[in-house]
Amino acid sequence: MQEGGMLFQTLALVEISEECDGCSKCVDLCPFESLSLEKGKAKQVGPCFLCGGCEALCPKGAIEIVPLIQVRVASSLGALLNEKAVGPVEDCVFCKIIKGELPARVVYEDEDIIAFLDINPAAPGHTLVVPKKHYKNILDAPDEVVSKVFLVAKKIGKAAIEALDAKGVNVITNAEPVAGQIVMHFHVHVIPRFKEDELKFVYGYKYKEGEADEVARKLKEKLSS
Repeated sequence: MQEGGMLFQTLALVEISEECDGCSKCVDLCPFESLSLEKGKAKQVGPCFLCGGCEALCPKGAIEIVPLIQVRVASSLGALLNEKAVGPVEDCVFCKIIKGELPARVVYEDEDIIAFLDINPAAPGHTLVVPKKHYKNILDAPDEVVSKVFLVAKKIGKAAIEALDAKGVNVITNAEPVAGQIVMHFHVHVIPRFKEDELKFVYGYKYKEGEADEVARKLKEKLSS
């Protein structure tokens, strides 16, 4: 871990209504063990990292995820998130959406790719572009799959500008929990941007004397090998 390495993580409250019948689907699905059954009802017992699976899966519609605060935490948290987030494909929220087992607002679909609205959007039209075959992240996916995903992301970005009057887009993918990846299925965020939307990405790392040259040398050497 680099000294001073930081990440931003949004924590959330899981609100559970009286409609909950204690079916335990949300408890079984949650990769972070944030939920438990107590007296026949689901209850939040740990931090929620906004993967959204419980809200989408609940057959009674009894769950609502409410973002609370974006906190700045040491990137060593990634080790913990990695332990909790990596699970079998059968527990993958996106795989369940692809199979039709979970609902989603699908905006695009073809033989290989599906794209749907993020249930915890950073902006109106925030869309996730997902390959139908399960790969952990961009580092594991074949080049041809990565190409297809980003071509669809480009198409959706153009649609957002034309249909939603967005002024630009961010196209982002996160690889590994330390980088903010919550669902361990490769996906790309297409986030429409609007004037004065106040969405900010903070970059504050400062190289020490000579460090940038050393980092560049190591990367160049690896890429040339």
